[in-house]
Amino acid sequence: MATLNPHRLSTHTASIEPGLTIVESYDGRSLTTLRLRGFLDISTLGALRDALRRHDSSAASLILDLTGVREIDTTGVSTILAFAMSVRARGGRIAVIAPDSILDALVASTGEIPFAVSITMH
Repeated sequence: MATLNPHRLSTHTASIEPGLTIVESYDGRSLTTLRLRGFLDISTLGALRDALRRHDSSAASLILDLTGVREIDTTGVSTILAFAMSVRARGGRIAVIAPDSILDALVASTGEIPFAVSITMH
């Protein structure tokens, strides 16, 4: 497993919508991390879709960090699930870090976790 070189890590705020901030980090090779903070609902969905579209054009791995998401609605759940399935269909990898309540919402929609790795936080 490759280790991250903190000197090569590129980080920028990809989007700030009222209610949602997305910070995007790239390790310079193949790993992108999207850290979301705030509310993920229909009013903030455009920012998430834009960030996911940027990642979807590459074959790199993605970590989607939802630990800062306070609330997620069905549109947020649907968008994340559709993206995860798209990544898997093209042979990519996605890992999700999220509180139990958000993972429960994702699992309730499909009956499974469609991610390579999921880490729950209590």
